[in-house]
Amino acid sequence: MGFFDSVIEQTIDLLKRDGELSSCRILKAHPDCFHQSPLSKVTVTVSLGGAQVASAAMGDFLGTRSSGDFYGKSAEVTLDITVWSPLSAGGEAAWETASSLCGDLMFSGLGFTSVQCGEISYHSGAMALTLPCQAKIRLAFGKASGGEAVSGVVVKGKLAQGKEVE
Repeated sequence: MGFFDSVIEQTIDLLKRDGELSSCRILKAHPDCFHQSPLSKVTVTVSLGGAQVASAAMGDFLGTRSSGDFYGKSAEVTLDITVWSPLSAGGEAAWETASSLCGDLMFSGLGFTSVQCGEISYHSGAMALTLPCQAKIRLAFGKASGGEAVSGVVVKGKLAQGKEVE
């Protein structure tokens, strides 16, 4: 699993832990992610929207770890999150779901810096209402001074309800 795939998977795991989203289907977006049309329940899809990588200050020094100094880059990753609501549930279900996921992301302590929602529209292929959202998270990645590469991302924090997540 690549660096950005790890960010997507951990975001999905975070959202699945929220009791308010337990009735939703939450999955990684890909071309064949829907197998039923029309939808029978609210679905949330998460995909990579983009990333901006920047050098860190002072020769890419990011801090000290037990294995030595840590050097690398910082990245601002944009996740595209779409809420798909069955027509029978209406736009209200899409907005309630988006509100819950925005709260989870912003108050998770995981490094999300912003969450935005667009406008609800009709998707004829899925016969559903869609609400596009974007979430931005700031991450660091690189190598320890001993050459140990960082092979993945581990994000930790607390949900708004006080539940710890990793």
